[in-house]
Amino acid sequence: MIDPFLRRKVPRILVVDDNPDTTMLMTELLASRGYDVLALQDASEAEAEILREPPDVILSDVVMPGKTGYDLCRTVKDNPATRLIP
Repeated sequence: MIDPFLRRKVPRILVVDDNPDTTMLMTELLASRGYDVLALQDASEAEAEILREPPDVILSDVVMPGKTGYDLCRTVKDNPATRLIP
């Protein structure tokens, strides 16, 4: 199986923020600079996506309902398969 990081030529950025205006702004800004951007509004949904297809970078809000950005970071860093994602 080919590592998802090696298949991708355009860097993929995952934006996680519960504010739709923020995710829209970040998506437009990053996509206009050539990045592949996926925006999600929930840390739990982001965790599943990170395991399904790891992004190159994660940009996350800290204060979100339910799981916080800190919880998301802790989960990512505790998993050997994802701990190197900045």
